[in-house]
Amino acid sequence: MNVFRKVFSRTPVAPPEAIVPEFELALHDLAATFGDYMTAAEVGGHFTCTEADALARVLLLSGHRDEAITWLEGHQYGDDDEDDPHAAEESIPAYVDSLV
Repeated sequence: MNVFRKVFSRTPVAPPEAIVPEFELALHDLAATFGDYMTAAEVGGHFTCTEADALARVLLLSGHRDEAITWLEGHQYGDDDEDDPHAAEESIPAYVDSLV
């Protein structure tokens, strides 16, 4: 069995009215985890720029702008790719705002 195969469930796990508070809590937990500078600096460089931007966008759209900035700052710090578009970014906050 391929453990890396993408499997998406089309069946909701709960009715929509029950999902919203749980979803908001999950997004808060995600922001607390990836918006922590130590976590961002340690693991951010292991994400591709596309992956890092996707996570930053989720954080931004869920109301966690500061955490999105911290995440991309950590990604920028840990990414040693010479072609990294974030390396040239002088203003990560402005870049984060451009993601929406």
